[in-house]
Amino acid sequence: MKVNRNRTIESGSFPIPSGGKLHLRLLGSKDLKEMRKSCFEEKVEYPRVPDYDADGNQLSTGHYERFETSKMDRDKWQEELWDRTITGWDGITEDDGTPTPVTLADKIFFMENDLEFQTAYNEGMKALKERDAAKAEELPKN
Repeated sequence: MKVNRNRTIESGSFPIPSGGKLHLRLLGSKDLKEMRKSCFEEKVEYPRVPDYDADGNQLSTGHYERFETSKMDRDKWQEELWDRTITGWDGITEDDGTPTPVTLADKIFFMENDLEFQTAYNEGMKALKERDAAKAEELPKN
C-alpha cells in the first residue's frame, strides 16, 4: 500500500447563477471531531433506581445506574458546517460595488436568505461528494 500523506480534502469552485463563483470543500474527520466537541453537550447522571419484587411491588432498596445523554446545538452545528465548507467566493459585491468579505456572518446570511447561493452550495457539495466517491472507487480493493 502506498501512503499519500499529501492527499487534500476534495474542494472546488462552482458558479453562482447570477454571477460569481462559490469555493467549497468537503469536511474531513478532524473537522467532524472538532464540530462534535463544540456542538454536543454530554451529560452523565447516576440516579437511584428502585428495585421491585417478583410481583412488581417497589422495595425499599434500590441501586444506581449510569445514564448518558447528549444534547446537540443544531444552529451552531449548521453554522460551523457552513463556515468550514464555504472557503470563499468571487464576484459577490455590496451595493456600492465593493467585494463582500468572506465572513461567518455573511456565510450565514447568504445560506439563510439567498436561494441562488443555497442552490450553488447544494449542487457544489453534491458534486464534491460524487468526485470524492469516484476517487474512492478507483482505489485498489483488498
